[in-house]
Order: sequence, then C-alpha cells, then structure tokens
Amino acid sequence: MKDSITNILGNCSNSKCNCKLKSEAFIELFENMAFIFDDKLDSEMTPCYLVSESEKYHFKVTNLNTVPFSFVKVDACLVTDHSTRCDCIIYSEKEFYFIEIKDVKKNGRSLAKKHAYKQLESTILRLKELNFQNRSVFAVVGFSKPIMQVVSCSSNIQKVRFRDVYNVSLLEGQEIRIN
Repeated sequence: MKDSITNILGNCSNSKCNCKLKSEAFIELFENMAFIFDDKLDSEMTPCYLVSESEKYHFKVTNLNTVPFSFVKVDACLVTDHSTRCDCIIYSEKEFYFIEIKDVKKNGRSLAKKHAYKQLESTILRLKELNFQNRSVFAVVGFSKPIMQVVSCSSNIQKVRFRDVYNVSLLEGQEIRIN
C-alpha cells in the first residue's frame, strides 16, 4: 500500500516537515492507541504528527486487536501544493481511513464540516486509482473537542453521498477504532 500511495502522491517535499527522511511520512505502528496532533491548527505548513497520550492531541486511534497499522502524513508532507487535501491517512490490513481534523467551537462546526467534506473528497479523488485490496474505506471528519450535537439532516445526506459516489463510509468524531 505504501508504494501505491507514494506512486500517486510522491514523497515528503516540505522543508518545514519534521520528517528526517522522506520515508518518515509513513509510520508503521503496533500500539493499541495512537494520538494525533494537528499542528496546522497553529501553522499552515506543518503536518500532523503522533504524540504521547500525556501530550495535547486532537484525534485518537484505538487499535482494538493490536493489529499493525500505518499512519501517513498527507497535508503539508506528501502534498505540499495549495490544493485541498485531508490531514492524514490511517490504514491496516482490513481498513483504510482518510482523516481531516477540525478544531472548532460549537457554532463553527457546520462550516468546518463543509470544508472537511471538500478536503476528504479531494483526497479520495486524488487516490481514486488506489487499489484498496478489499479494505473497508472510511472518510472521517475528526473534531478535536467532543461536543455533543444532534445529527443534522445535511450530515446524513453527506453520508449517503459519500457512500453512493465514492463507496466510502463517512464518519464524524474524535476517535476511530481499528479492528
């Protein structure tokens, strides 16, 4: 999968990225939890990265069966042009997640979701030739703060549209659970 993604997106080309080697855009993990900090919330040209649970983080990955999975920095790492793209990708042998993290207040969620949908769609289209090899594919609008909110009709419409147009399940939340 790594080679296929690299063939489409290329390698890290951002001098401001924290990759020491171009291959560090892909990080293989076996942990039961991973925590993602999205530095772009503070600076445009730095990618999201992994932190420890004790540090500030914006999104959590729970690995239910401790299966190997990969974390891929997309925005401001593999993709540095000014096009629209999601923050990162998480994939395992059975699942593939496009993730866009938003840090918003309650009243800003609607606009943030609209922008996140565009970022996710753009990345899905960019990787349309990718062979997902029978993986379940998800697009995730990740919110750095859990805010309880009634599911809106527009969110449900987007979920149906992502399924029908891209064959991708659209999720929202602060965490994914890899099986």
